[in-house]
Amino acid sequence: MSITYDAKDFTDGVIFLKDDVTGDGFVSTDPADYWMGGWYENYCSYYLGDDGKNVPESFEYSPYMADLRTLTQNSWDAWTCSSINSGMMNTYPFSEWMVGALANPQ
Repeated sequence: MSITYDAKDFTDGVIFLKDDVTGDGFVSTDPADYWMGGWYENYCSYYLGDDGKNVPESFEYSPYMADLRTLTQNSWDAWTCSSINSGMMNTYPFSEWMVGALANPQ
């Protein structure tokens, strides 16, 4: 069985799969595309950095779901996506790769 998705199926870079489709084993048909997904092959983690810092030195796994997080001035949130390996290790955010988003004008 083959399933094909294209740009119109994505919302903000994310595709929401329906029914019992997990995304495991999916591959891109275009070698220039990046694909990482699947329920049992990859895992997304949500992290929080120290608020009020220019760039936090470290991040902690979030006790909140993203939709329950109240943002404050200079708050830091990061998502990582890791391949699931036998050690069940997640990729942590690298502070040196972080760039603060500009504040939205009110």
